[in-house]
Amino acid sequence: MISDRILKNSVVVVTLVIIGMWTLNVQHPNHEMTLMSDTLTVFKLPLDFAEEYSPACVSLTEDGQLLAFQSPHPDNFGGHDIWLSHYRNGRWTEPVNAGPGINTSASEYDGKLSADGTEMAFIRSDDEMRPSIFISTFREGRWTEAEHVGPPVSYKDQTEYGAVFSRDGNRLYFSSDREGSYNGFDVYYSERTDTGWGDPVNLGPTINAKGDAIDAALGRDEKTIILAFPNEESDSGRMDLYISKKTDEGWSVYQNMGPRINTPGNDACPWLGYDGHMLLVNSTWEGLIQGEERTDTRWGSVHIFHSSKGFE
Repeated sequence: MISDRILKNSVVVVTLVIIGMWTLNVQHPNHEMTLMSDTLTVFKLPLDFAEEYSPACVSLTEDGQLLAFQSPHPDNFGGHDIWLSHYRNGRWTEPVNAGPGINTSASEYDGKLSADGTEMAFIRSDDEMRPSIFISTFREGRWTEAEHVGPPVSYKDQTEYGAVFSRDGNRLYFSSDREGSYNGFDVYYSERTDTGWGDPVNLGPTINAKGDAIDAALGRDEKTIILAFPNEESDSGRMDLYISKKTDEGWSVYQNMGPRINTPGNDACPWLGYDGHMLLVNSTWEGLIQGEERTDTRWGSVHIFHSSKGFE
């Protein structure tokens, strides 16, 4: 399993101490103890290049060999570019720019790889185009010139964010503030057809009730969604992660994922690994019991939460 391999080759910065069936969370100041059968291990994604590239909004292929992330690196084609790193010989390689097929003088971000790594969905925007969905295919050793998904999914005069493929690649989930949305940006999906992408389907009022549902992390069974929203119990505006599950009755009301996952800092841009056991998150919170918030970066570091039980 790829998550096991990454765990073995990583410097663990946070772990949950197991006391029988009790787990003591040592990441947060309140030391919350919870009864559970799940073992949760937390660590920074071991990227030697993190300080130089400030990786954010990452995604991984199912085999864990390819990592995509957005970066404001000075060697970019535009404001933000998408960069790639390969997992080889127990470490992540020096990043390479995804190339002119994906990156342009505009800004490209939210690069989400398909499970097999042959496609990437991402967002592009500039002064003449609102954030819109593009898709590139990896063919003959390079990423092809990205194509705008186009109507009825993406329009250059309206805004879409956070496009992500289902595990089988047959659905594209994304956020949009188009007419008919319940509350600002809603989560939609579109089915792949022989002629392109079909009419978007809104996931409904329950999952879109909190407002501006952007950058959804999608479970491999398409029955789990994790999103970042402002913490309702805080006046600081800090972002927490919330989870919703799909049942026979529809999507559940969002639940805050609690102090096992959320920190006193900003926790955002989640990605659920295709193995169902890894959650990757950008967090501005650094350190263990006496941690502190980073103020020199918008996104902070990439952290991995590995759950023995899984997030689905």
